[in-house]
Amino acid sequence: MRPLWVDAQTFLEVKIEGAPRRIAGKMRPVEIYYRDYKSVNGLMVPYVLETTVQAAKQSHNMTIENVVVKPKLEHSLFTVPKIK
Repeated sequence: MRPLWVDAQTFLEVKIEGAPRRIAGKMRPVEIYYRDYKSVNGLMVPYVLETTVQAAKQSHNMTIENVVVKPKLEHSLFTVPKIK
């Protein structure tokens, strides 16, 4: 289990430790930061995830453009395909 940091005022996740990565022959710690939370149908969702690796020069940002909560899906998407 990896440590998780939670904001004391909002109780939202702000950081989690990821799986270490090997850089230049040495395992380096990874941290993922959750930012830019927005409410989507009452669910708080981080729209920016920033991944940093110790000793790496740059971080990697992933920006979420759209979130849909409880979308209506066709029942056929969940049927087992027939094998001939």
